[in-house]
This record gives sequence, C-alpha cells and structure tokens, in this order.
Amino acid sequence: MKKSVIKIKKPIKTTVLKEKSKNKVLKQIFAKKTKKEIIVKKKGNPDIKKFIDFFFEAAQKIKKTKPVITHGKDGVLTKLALNKLSLSQMEQLALWFFTKKQGLSLTIGAMLSRKVLDGLKYDMERPDFFKEIDAIYSEYFKSASDNGFAAKLEEKFRPFNSRQITEMQEQIARLERLVKRGIH
Repeated sequence: MKKSVIKIKKPIKTTVLKEKSKNKVLKQIFAKKTKKEIIVKKKGNPDIKKFIDFFFEAAQKIKKTKPVITHGKDGVLTKLALNKLSLSQMEQLALWFFTKKQGLSLTIGAMLSRKVLDGLKYDMERPDFFKEIDAIYSEYFKSASDNGFAAKLEEKFRPFNSRQITEMQEQIARLERLVKRGIH
C-alpha cells in the first residue's frame, strides 16, 4: 500500500511534506516552527543609545560623578527629544546642562524639564552662547590625536532654535500627563 504525500507551501516559502494519515499532528508541528521563524526583533533608533552613552560619559568628565540612568524613562524621553533635535544638538544641550545648571540631579529627565529648557532659551539669546558650547566640548572631549578638530566640531554642532525646544517641551509635557493618568 502506497502512502500519498502532499506538498504544501506556507507563507515563509518553506515546502513541507506530510502524510495524509497524520495531517493534524504535522500541521501543529509546522505551525510551531513557523511562529518561531516569523518572530523578528525590532531594532530601535541607534541615536538613543549613542546619546545615553554620551550623556553618561559627559557627566563623568564634567561633573566627576555617574548620572542616574532610568532605562525605560530616559529612553522614551530621548526618543521624543530626538524627534525635534539632532543627536549633535542633544549633545550640546547635555554639555550646557552639566556646566550651567548646578544643584540638579544628573538625569535626562531633569535636563529635559520645562524649567531647564526655559533657561536654555534664555541663554541662547546671548551672542556668545555657541562659543561657550564649543569651548566646553573642546575642553572635555578634545584629544591630542584629533586632526582638524575645529572643522569636525563645526560640522557636528548645528545650532538649535527656540521653536525646536518649545515643540520638545510640549511633547514631553504630553507624555508626562499621559503617565500621570496611567495611560502610557
């Protein structure tokens, strides 16, 4: 007696041979295998990790202490801020925060708070604001082996404007309201 074999194509483009008499068992086994193959891990924004690493390193170099990093919260806040500012602008904001804001906790949440960002808007009106940021960066991050450091710095640091900061404040305030309501 011959056993008949049926070829079945599944969405993953895998061909499976199965016997008619054991249809149900083979379908279940096949389904379990395909579920495992289908699961794809989402890749996050690499700038989020880069900024958190920069924030940690800058805090250690400038303040000589380790900052408090709350992985879930700080990742979400950084993601929201990166929607409005570039990575280099966020780095500038961190440098300004560490040197100009004394007595605040060394957290990304404190750096992105409304009061701190209002202070940033005020300081940005000074004509020497970006020169100070450049000086801070070169003091703490310049290495002896850097060739063309000024050119790299000019390319990396683009000034941010008040509109970007206001939009970021609004987004963070919305997120905080959602968290207080327990929706997030």
